[in-house]
Amino acid sequence: MKKLLLFIFALTTLSSAICLTIEENAALNEVRIGQSKSAKLSPEAFGEAVFNALKANDYDKMKPYLPNTKDIEYMRDFEIQNDPAMKDSKKASLLASLKKFQKSRIENSKENFDKIYAKVAEKGIIWKDITFQKSAFKQDKKKELEQGDVYIFFNYLGAEYIIEITNCMKVDRGWLIGDKMNLQ
Repeated sequence: MKKLLLFIFALTTLSSAICLTIEENAALNEVRIGQSKSAKLSPEAFGEAVFNALKANDYDKMKPYLPNTKDIEYMRDFEIQNDPAMKDSKKASLLASLKKFQKSRIENSKENFDKIYAKVAEKGIIWKDITFQKSAFKQDKKKELEQGDVYIFFNYLGAEYIIEITNCMKVDRGWLIGDKMNLQ
């Protein structure tokens, strides 16, 4: 009898732990999707991951490095925490400007991805033949939220090239693509 009660208790506990509400499951999936690639990478590893997405010409591999809703909330909370005297009207305008930032990053990211891929090819560089060398990070010391530019160094037929990703920022899940990518 004791074994049967213990089994029923274990089964009940397990089933209640497995059953999530729709909202909990959606929230959990959003976190997993958002963290799938960028979670806790160094800015240098982030640069290499972006390089690999470009080399594969796979925009979907770059999507995890774009800001999502949770990232915007993190940035808002970070700003508010660093300015406790911030007025409610400024908090509302801050959220609006961050949402505008998110929208522009997402809307422009595919176009920017395609442009940088094409610019490299226009130089006669064959993507499949390039090799990643390193990436470097230049921190913007003026900002409280950790951010800066990431430089991706790659080699093609003995020549070194650099892709710059400007204004990258670190949020709680990892590094995000900033403004644009440029071939230097």
